[in-house]
Amino acid sequence: MSKKTSVWIVFILILFTVGVYGFKILLSGLPSLSKLEDYKPSLASKVFSRNLELIHEFYYQERRTYTPI
Repeated sequence: MSKKTSVWIVFILILFTVGVYGFKILLSGLPSLSKLEDYKPSLASKVFSRNLELIHEFYYQERRTYTPI
């Protein structure tokens, strides 16, 4: 094997190792699948008049509206 080929092999191994560890770090910050399946966001409460006009929205920190997919 020539020196140029061995340098490329070492470079590819280093790149692969960095990629695997980067992927592992990326996945470690994600929530578990059970938490994603049981997602309960804090939704805003809406108060409507008799004519179905929005009077006010009550929310604590975030003003979210549930939208099914």
